[in-house]
Amino acid sequence: EDILVFVGEVSQIKDIEKFDRLQVFEEENWKILEKNLVEVILSHNSTLIGKSIKEVNFRARFDAVAVAVKRGEQKLSGKIGSIKLQPGDSLVLAVGTDFGKKEDLSSHFYFVHPLPVAKKLNVQQSLGAISLFLIAIILSATGVISLVKSLMIVLFSYFLLGFLSLEEIKENLHFELIALIGSAIGVAEVMIHSGAAQTIANLILSVFNSFGPWGNLIGVFLLTQVLTLFITNNATAALSFPIAYTTALSLGVNPLPFIMVIAYGSSSNFLTPYSYQTNLMIYGPGNYRFHHYLKTGLPLALIYGIIVCTLVPLFFHF
Repeated sequence: EDILVFVGEVSQIKDIEKFDRLQVFEEENWKILEKNLVEVILSHNSTLIGKSIKEVNFRARFDAVAVAVKRGEQKLSGKIGSIKLQPGDSLVLAVGTDFGKKEDLSSHFYFVHPLPVAKKLNVQQSLGAISLFLIAIILSATGVISLVKSLMIVLFSYFLLGFLSLEEIKENLHFELIALIGSAIGVAEVMIHSGAAQTIANLILSVFNSFGPWGNLIGVFLLTQVLTLFITNNATAALSFPIAYTTALSLGVNPLPFIMVIAYGSSSNFLTPYSYQTNLMIYGPGNYRFHHYLKTGLPLALIYGIIVCTLVPLFFHF
């Protein structure tokens, strides 16, 4: 009655039936394994890229075994442990009980299906959690306490009441993202004080100044769209802000429209699969190639840019 998971060349499965009293699963019996199989997409930020499954000691590191690897339409051959991982690779993992407790899962994988929640709150706990959150918002809105302090109190209350554990807090607190945003804000501050932001703003003004504030708004939007092709949307927004703000001050107009196009532009990467996780999640399973993103994304980016640069000044006046 033992259940074995076969890992290897699919073409060799037929050889399994040559062994006495060993047979391949019937289709309806696959539900036995469903709770232990997880499908993930390798993130473009993962340190596993370019390394084989064996090199990274995958089983010990994640308490999981890769039972299948898919890379678009490309046919992968050889031992799974020897495959060099690439961003967008789709992996089917047979996971152990400690897999969901690993702290660095989100920095390596995008989950096609979310992991099952280990603990759910009952009705009373759910109402308590919602009530505490609403009280924090009300206290902040009325000026009794700042939003940051009120939310920190709520988080501490959740921990004391058993709504959250330290493991869950650590798992959902992305220190890498915090460090990235903090670093980007630091770089932005340096750009302002060093004059780099003013230099870039002057460059935008020299190209688009004849078109007035609207033309410079388009220039800032285009710069933001180019940056977001290579770095995350959070870092793009932080780096673009001082440039947009300095450009608006140089023109003597309201900075708000420029800030709004940064918000829209930094989250509008349609041209590459790598700088936004949803793009990458469909890259492998959809059998897409880089040129598919350019072919579909370029007209979409143009339409999106025209809409943003047309409507933003109408709602947020110069």
